[in-house]
Amino acid sequence: MPCHETRKKLPALVIFKRLPGTNCGLCGETTCMAFALRIWAGQARLRQCTPRLLPEQYARRAAVLEICASLGVGDE
Repeated sequence: MPCHETRKKLPALVIFKRLPGTNCGLCGETTCMAFALRIWAGQARLRQCTPRLLPEQYARRAAVLEICASLGVGDE
């Protein structure tokens, strides 16, 4: 029987949606999704994401920092 429960999105997906999405590899991961999963797991810090950000992406970065702080995986 199918499950019709509403499920919450994974926090890693929320982090991923706020990353630049360039898959540049400068963070050490091959994709931004892999990097988001590492941030979520506390194995990486947002400061490792180093592509040049456009002005509108600075707001996205602030949102990711807020999400990370609420998960206890700050950027220290």
